[in-house]
Amino acid sequence: MTGRVPTIEPDSIDEHRVRAYFGDCVEVEVATGLILTNWGEALPVDHAEDVSWDLQRAIAFVQREARRGEAAASDG
Repeated sequence: MTGRVPTIEPDSIDEHRVRAYFGDCVEVEVATGLILTNWGEALPVDHAEDVSWDLQRAIAFVQREARRGEAAASDG
């Protein structure tokens, strides 16, 4: 995980911008900013590090989209 360049762009996003996907276990419901995960109770350390990275990216994405929404609302 060390040395990665952070990006908040999703790995993929569906054609209607309903869901944005980060890695294998994290997705964002774009309209609500809800961050969803699909892993079980136990994760090996290396996989947990990847999921943690993907969660950080998803959080930054949600924050950016919220700021864009606020800016659009204030612009009228």
